[in-house]
Amino acid sequence: HIEANLNVSNKAVHAYINYIIENNDDPKSFFEDLGYDYSIVSNENKYMSWNDYKIITESLNERYEKFDEGMTRHGLTNKYVKHVLDILSRMISFSFVGDFILKYSFKTFYTDAVAIGLTKKGKHRFDIIITFKTKEDIFPVFVDMYRDVFLALPKLVSNSLSWEVNIEQNDNVLIYHINEKMGPTSIFTSIQFFILRLFKLDKYYQTLIFDNLQHSNELEKINLE
Repeated sequence: HIEANLNVSNKAVHAYINYIIENNDDPKSFFEDLGYDYSIVSNENKYMSWNDYKIITESLNERYEKFDEGMTRHGLTNKYVKHVLDILSRMISFSFVGDFILKYSFKTFYTDAVAIGLTKKGKHRFDIIITFKTKEDIFPVFVDMYRDVFLALPKLVSNSLSWEVNIEQNDNVLIYHINEKMGPTSIFTSIQFFILRLFKLDKYYQTLIFDNLQHSNELEKINLE
C-alpha cells in the first residue's frame, strides 16, 4: 500500500525477522497475514510508513510473550570485544559518545520519522530525548522496547556498569532519564588499566576515538546536507 511518508527504513524490522526465525516461525507468513508483501518488507533498501512500523511492532508484541527481551538480545556478545569495550567505556563515558551513536542508529532506522538526542545533566546523569512528529506517534510497545534496550545496553558494554531509567512524556517528546551507576572494577580490568597507563596507551586510544568521532560527525553533516 502507498502512503505519503515512507520514512522508516526496512532495516528497522530486520531484527524482527531474525527474532521470528529464532522462534521457529515463518516471517513470510507473519507479514503476509498482516497484509504486507514479504519481498518488499525484507528488502532493506526500501521504506515503510511509521504507521506500518507501529502495526508490525504491536503485532509482534501481541504474538510473543517476551518480545522486549528478545529484542535486547541482539547486541554485543563476543567476550573479547566486551573486554575492549569495558576499557574504552571507562576512559570515555557513553554520555560523550552516545549522542553520535544514538543519532546515527536512529537516522539509519527511522530517517526523519523521529529525532533523537542526548543532553548531559551531570557527571553520571543524562537524558535521551526522542522527538516524534505528533504525540499520537508514540505507542506503548515502542516506549517499553527502548526502555528495555537502554536498561540492557550498559551490560553489553561492561558487567560493572548499569543504568537506572525513568520515563517522562511531554506532548510529542519522550524523555528517558538515565542515571549511570558503576560497580567495583575487576582485578582483570584493573591490570589492563595499569598496562594502558604505563605505556600511555589510554591517551592514544582517547585521541583515536575522538578523531574518528569528529570525522564521523563531519561525514554525517555532509550526508544530511
